[in-house]
Amino acid sequence: MTDEDATSTPRKSDADQVPLVNRDAPILMFDAVETFGPADGGANMTLVALRHVYDGGTVQKERVVVAYLRMGPGGFASLQEAVRQIPLLAAPPATSTAN
Repeated sequence: MTDEDATSTPRKSDADQVPLVNRDAPILMFDAVETFGPADGGANMTLVALRHVYDGGTVQKERVVVAYLRMGPGGFASLQEAVRQIPLLAAPPATSTAN
């Protein structure tokens, strides 16, 4: 992988090229980005999830850190682009009307 490959923004078609080598990789689900900030041109984020815990007759909500993300400039740009494109991919296709 060249430096250009590491910093280029991935495209939707790149999904076919992602290797599925590690089937034990964690699947992260989170409810909020609790803290975030810049880090050497990139970013860091703390992802949290809410879980419900039974505590002697009552159910309490508990915040649990599920991941700490730290990324360089290329990873941050890639994440920003992916988040920007999600609503576009989820939107229904535009319909064309004949004049």
